[in-house]
Amino acid sequence: MKNILILVGFILLISVKIYAQNDNPFFNESFDKAIAKAKQEKKFVFIDFYTVWCGSCKAYDKFVFSKPDIKTYIKNKFVALSIDAEKGEGIELGKKYEIFSYPQIIIAYPDGKEIDRISGYDAKYSENPQEFIKKIDGILDGTSTLMSLENDVRSNPTDIQLKEKLI
Repeated sequence: MKNILILVGFILLISVKIYAQNDNPFFNESFDKAIAKAKQEKKFVFIDFYTVWCGSCKAYDKFVFSKPDIKTYIKNKFVALSIDAEKGEGIELGKKYEIFSYPQIIIAYPDGKEIDRISGYDAKYSENPQEFIKKIDGILDGTSTLMSLENDVRSNPTDIQLKEKLI
């Protein structure tokens, strides 16, 4: 009986570990492999640049990336990388994407060319995951990119709210 309980416990432990690994929306390979996979699967690239000392980066992990809706969304639309900007290939990628503050989330085409980015952490994303999804969808459809905001301000130079949004 004791052996059966140990066996069942072991199987449960392995099952939980396998589930946890499959639940992770981030691709655990190099940038080049992620780009190749994104091209093959016709998905966008999502790069989370973080540092180990960054509290806001940890907040994204704990309060946003852990949400089931967010995990599913990221897995379905992106090949996602979570990269320590101060180690390994993160150093060169940080230079390539001009990362100067953390967290920075880069949304890119399958070839790695940046579409836009999300700078810093906004608590509204943890309170309502749909806000995060809405923000990224706006980047992907071009309605909330920096370029579209700049064009809106040029078209409506007296609109103070647009100028504040751009800032």
